[in-house]
Amino acid sequence: MISLLDTSNSGESSLIEKEKVTAKDNGMKFSVYPMSADRSCPRVESDAHEARLASRSAQQASGPVYLHADRDVQRTAQTQQYIPEKTSTSQFITKDTVVKDRGKITEIQIAYNRQQYKRVLLLSKNVKPNGWVYILRGWSHYHLGQIKEAQKDFFQAYSLSEHKEEANNGLGYCSLREDNTDDAEMRFQDSLKDNPHDCEALTGMGLVRYHQGRRAEAIHYFREVLAMNPHDYDAWAALRMIGAGRVASRTR
Repeated sequence: MISLLDTSNSGESSLIEKEKVTAKDNGMKFSVYPMSADRSCPRVESDAHEARLASRSAQQASGPVYLHADRDVQRTAQTQQYIPEKTSTSQFITKDTVVKDRGKITEIQIAYNRQQYKRVLLLSKNVKPNGWVYILRGWSHYHLGQIKEAQKDFFQAYSLSEHKEEANNGLGYCSLREDNTDDAEMRFQDSLKDNPHDCEALTGMGLVRYHQGRRAEAIHYFREVLAMNPHDYDAWAALRMIGAGRVASRTR
C-alpha cells in the first residue's frame, strides 16, 4: 500500500494511521510519500519529488499496488505519469475502484498534466463528466484560446456544487482574457472569502491590480503567494513580466 496523503494535514494524518492498520491486517507493505492536500497552493517541487519516489516504489512492487490519495485524482495521476507507458496501470488501485470511469478520469488528468489539452477534450467525450472533469475541460479550452467554451465548462463545474473555488478562479481568468477586470476581481475575491490562502486566486488578484495600473498592489499579491509557496511558477513569471512591463492574463 502506497499512501500519498499529506502528513502535515491533521485530517489526512488520521487517515494514514487507519491505512497502517489496514495494511498490517492484510499483510501488506506500507509506505508514505506525502503530497500536498491543499490543491490551491501545492508544494510543486516537493510534490513532484514524492510522486517520482512513489512511482518508483510502485514499479518495484512484486504484486498489486494500492495507491491511496483519498479520492484525490490529481495526486494519483501525478504519480502515475512517471510510470513508463509500457507498464500496465491495471495494478494501480484507487479507493473508488467501484466508481464507473475512475480509470478514465485518471487518464484525463494525466493528459492534462502533460499539457495534452486536445487529448483531454477527446478523452472527456467518453465519460460522464463530474465537477473535476469540467474543470480540466475548462482549463484545456482556456489554454487552447477557446475562452467561451472554457466558460461553459467552468459554469458547469460551478453549478454542480463541486470544486466551486476552482471553477470560480477559472471564470476569473477567463474574464481577464476578455479584459473584464471587474468580473475577474469579484470572482477572485469570492474565492478568497472561502480560502484566504488560495494561491490561484491571489495570483489572479495580482493580475487584476496590474491591469488596473496598480503595480505596487500587484507585486504585493504575487509576493504573498511566494511567501506561502516559494516555487509558485505563475507568481514568479508574473513578477518577471512586471519588470519587463507586460503581464499575461495567465502564464501557464
